[in-house]
Amino acid sequence: MRKSIPNYDKGHSLILEISEFFIKQESVIYDIGCSNGELTHQLAQKYAGKKVQAVGIDCEENFIKAAKTRSQSSRNLKFKKENATEYKYKTCDLVILYYTLQFIQIEKRANLLLSLCRSLKKGGGLLLFEKTRQNNPRANDILNQLYTDFKLNSGYTGNEIVAKARSLKGVLEPLSTEQNLELLEQTGFSNPTIIHKTLCFDGILAIK
Repeated sequence: MRKSIPNYDKGHSLILEISEFFIKQESVIYDIGCSNGELTHQLAQKYAGKKVQAVGIDCEENFIKAAKTRSQSSRNLKFKKENATEYKYKTCDLVILYYTLQFIQIEKRANLLLSLCRSLKKGGGLLLFEKTRQNNPRANDILNQLYTDFKLNSGYTGNEIVAKARSLKGVLEPLSTEQNLELLEQTGFSNPTIIHKTLCFDGILAIK
């Protein structure tokens, strides 16, 4: 992921900083599409003294197996192999979708966000990081070329970049920045705000 997403670690750091505005004693945090659980583990460690429960969810068995190796000594950290669109969420203070929503079928995204909004306490936060399409065709072309340069500079070969793009056909379906903001507003979040942007990647803070 670090070779594929610019400022990947900076995004994690920003989430950890912003979380301080939402986490209280015995809060619940959901990290949806947690992959190997790196960010979920960092959140659990950061708030261990507040008895915060950090829950990582992913539908991939291999990711959950890798993530669970991090949780063996942490009482406030859990990982679950679940479909995010079907999972029953408990009341929570913070939800993180770190490059996850873009892999969920477009027609299911609104229902997922509605479910998350209902589970969040009033004033709770959702952090959405996504790859985006640009409404301006020329800007879209420029950013995509710069993104290709980033991947080449990260060590990918041209053949690897093409193969990856082919493997994501019909799997990765990014929306535009405006579409993501509109979707969040339609599902109950007030005035979602861009907090991070690098090339064709956005970070959005949405508050219930």
